[in-house]
Amino acid sequence: REILPCFSNPLLETLLKFLLGEFVGPEKQEEEDLHHLRATLICRIVDPNSQLSLATIRLFSSLVGLQNYHVIYNLALRSVATSLSSSSSSISSSSSLSNTTSSPVSSRLRNFTTATTAKPEDSSELLGQAMSRYLTLSSSLKNNQSTATLATGYEAYLVDAQHQLSLFRLACSDWPPASLQSIATTIIPYPGLFLEKIITKLGMMLDEDLPTNLLITGLLTKLCSYPLPSLYLFLLGHQPNVASGVFTLFSTLEKLMQKTEDRGKKFVNFPVCVERARNEMGDPNSTYDHSFNKTPNAELEFDPKTFLQAVVILDEFCKELAAIAHSHKMAILSA
Repeated sequence: REILPCFSNPLLETLLKFLLGEFVGPEKQEEEDLHHLRATLICRIVDPNSQLSLATIRLFSSLVGLQNYHVIYNLALRSVATSLSSSSSSISSSSSLSNTTSSPVSSRLRNFTTATTAKPEDSSELLGQAMSRYLTLSSSLKNNQSTATLATGYEAYLVDAQHQLSLFRLACSDWPPASLQSIATTIIPYPGLFLEKIITKLGMMLDEDLPTNLLITGLLTKLCSYPLPSLYLFLLGHQPNVASGVFTLFSTLEKLMQKTEDRGKKFVNFPVCVERARNEMGDPNSTYDHSFNKTPNAELEFDPKTFLQAVVILDEFCKELAAIAHSHKMAILSA
């Protein structure tokens, strides 16, 4: 995390080639990855060894935070923007890792600029729906009260999202133009190994510790903040254009909400327990035993403190995603 930003451009490009390879075609499920190191690192995101998993998520969070085109294209964009990659090939030019438009990847992007650009109003409508649905998910954690009452802190997330998205747009201003436009893709058969594993890891969050949940949600937030419509519409959309059986961010969050509701029945006044956990997360010396709040005769097959902290992060994450979706929508409408 501290070392990567210090690399000079040629050295960074060499390091990224080593870690991620140069393969640019869309990934296929159950296909052996052409770059073994990349596949090994990505699979360690969901490794049973919590420390190994945590270290790997930190690595990818740092890579995504570099705002480097090759990183984002290699890990995510080449699979979700299926029309940008019509065949598998390897980049042989060392310039492919730069953020300029002279690389083989960039030339392939330009070929689709005119034919596949979607109407901005379509993306705007989808983002508006996404914002509403994420706030609804957040409200479901609080006993189905009104969304307006429950979106505590949403305004702060909105201000932060607008600022962060402006910084991302500035950092990506010299990226290939086609990648910054709305791409109407065909059905996405497989979003790629990286997106599959981080979404899978998110689905485990109710049993993960606080540092892991903060890292995985932070990583997803960074990905959603890039001004790449194919990427953020896939991640934020409640019904992205994917093949049957493909897990999406929204469907994973819906399943987490259902699990939360089921587990919440084992607590006395579950919303109060969540708010108590929220307050205690600001006090590292807290030793409150949340198991005392379980309903009579309820057997807890999970750690109550870990679970309640995860629910707090889940709630905040939904509000953050809603704010990002709204900010992307406003950027489209003001363009």
